[in-house]
Amino acid sequence: MESSLTHVMLVSFPSQGHINPLLRLGKLIASKGLLVTFVTTEEPLGKKMRQANEIQDGLLKPFFDDGFTLDDLENKQKSGLLFTDLEVAGKREIKKLIKRYEKMKQPVRCVINNAFVPWVCDVAAEFQIPSAVLWVHPLHAISIEA
Repeated sequence: MESSLTHVMLVSFPSQGHINPLLRLGKLIASKGLLVTFVTTEEPLGKKMRQANEIQDGLLKPFFDDGFTLDDLENKQKSGLLFTDLEVAGKREIKKLIKRYEKMKQPVRCVINNAFVPWVCDVAAEFQIPSAVLWVHPLHAISIEA
């Protein structure tokens, strides 16, 4: 039997400044009664998020392995391969997750990602799932004179 909850998948670039705003959006969406799955890479933040929230390994993990170790990240950033390799691994793993949720009778009905992972929209389009991009913009200290 298919879940009666609308399932929204949020996909984030693996950086704290991108994860936090998308998590806040996810909490807001969930508070309205929708099913929310938050997806990012296992390294560097997936493990920390699971530990902080006591997520058990036996559960379906929305964190995917992009093939990087923490040591690889700096080298990938310097070489310019970070985004390319993240896209290749990310597309493969997000497709697997979407298919897995379909089999679990919890189909993804909407995908929301941030701008540093624009390829997520291509994956959503491939599955004919509506998608949107959350644009994250850093706030800078503003001085207001009275």
